[in-house]
Amino acid sequence: MLSLSLVFLSFFSRFLFNLATFTSFLFVFIILYSFPLFFVLSFFLTFFYFMISLLSFYFFFRAFILIYSFFLSLSHVFFFFFSRLLFKLLTFISFLFYFYLFILSFSLSFVLSLFLLFFLSFFCSLSLSFVLSFFCSLFLSFSLSFFLSFFLSFSLSFTSF
Repeated sequence: MLSLSLVFLSFFSRFLFNLATFTSFLFVFIILYSFPLFFVLSFFLTFFYFMISLLSFYFFFRAFILIYSFFLSLSHVFFFFFSRLLFKLLTFISFLFYFYLFILSFSLSFVLSLFLLFFLSFFCSLSLSFVLSFFCSLFLSFSLSFFLSFFLSFSLSFTSF
């Protein structure tokens, strides 16, 4: 029964990771072929990607800890309780890791988008009014921050696996 649950967890974690990859390709497709739709769906797809990658990372660690706890429970009951404590600790660390990954990628992309904001406000103020240039640059900077946070987290999540 334990081996069946381990096989299920490993396949399920790979399925979630493949679903996250498919979501990223869908995200690129929306950017390339329907650019106005990107501004509407960027937040929802980014949130969906992070939840899927978080679940895949969780099930990957759960399968690893189940194997580890199985071998430790064969030796002694104390090690089994220790492995359950280690499982809870590693689960909490994996959740913290993905939260840190999201905050790091979003902050990096937001700093880069602030540079874009200042550049566009200077560039657009030469030909348009100040209010129009400010709203244009603000809109583009927030969309760029979502775009860059998605791709930075996608590239960093490959290094975690």
